[in-house]
Amino acid sequence: CIGDGDPLCYGGESELESVYLPCTLFEIDSEAFKEFPMLKEVRFFGPVSRIGDSAFRDCVALESFEIPEGLKRIPDYMMSGCTSLKRITIPSWVEVVDMCAFDGCSALEKVELSEGITEISMAAFAGTAIRELVYPSTVTDIGDMLSSYSEELANLTYVDLSKVSMPVLTASFAGCPNLKTILFPKDMQENYSYTLGNCYAIEELVLPEGMKVLEDLYYTEEQPQLKRVVWPASLLDGSAFAVCTQLEEILYRGSELQWNLTTSKDLFEGVKVVYDYQD
Repeated sequence: CIGDGDPLCYGGESELESVYLPCTLFEIDSEAFKEFPMLKEVRFFGPVSRIGDSAFRDCVALESFEIPEGLKRIPDYMMSGCTSLKRITIPSWVEVVDMCAFDGCSALEKVELSEGITEISMAAFAGTAIRELVYPSTVTDIGDMLSSYSEELANLTYVDLSKVSMPVLTASFAGCPNLKTILFPKDMQENYSYTLGNCYAIEELVLPEGMKVLEDLYYTEEQPQLKRVVWPASLLDGSAFAVCTQLEEILYRGSELQWNLTTSKDLFEGVKVVYDYQD
């Protein structure tokens, strides 16, 4: 087990640039390499069963990192503030990505999420430069994209949850102001309030078949740019879209008779409704 701090630089600023961890090492303690400003390379030569919180936090020179085999949980803040990190692959043996694990990795543009991951916690990738997130089918729990003390995902434009089974979507995508496309879980039946928060740039939403309850989607400080909605016949109340004054078209998956039975049809008198819509 490796403990806290650089034993070669006790009480001062570490000048360590490379770390090679032998196959006999199985655990790394919390903050073991925290704030090592010159650390550029970390290599694992065997499996690691546990890494503590903030173990590599604020290693600002670290440009790449390979998650060691055997690590099932990426802990809170493990690589938070690693501002030179550009790409990360979360391999199949990882089950949980904990809170703020990569928060503040401002150069991080690419994240690959492998099948096998079951949980991605709140703000795991907040403050990064990620453009796309595609969730694997094994995910069963996701947290909010942002926490109250983390930065926005200003570059994120595309989120794909279409392979995920999640009848109730509890996560909020607030903090993704430039998000344009989101594919909801395939069997989502309801969402919690303010799912989209300040995601005012989205122009089209495709709601999954079987959705029954649609809570408020947006905050209301700005005007949502939503123009088109694919609306399942199972959804009887779409009053959450009443704030979307730029809505132009509703692609309705049911008949005109079914549409007339919805409780919110009178809210969309100026909107074009296409009945019996199919992809």
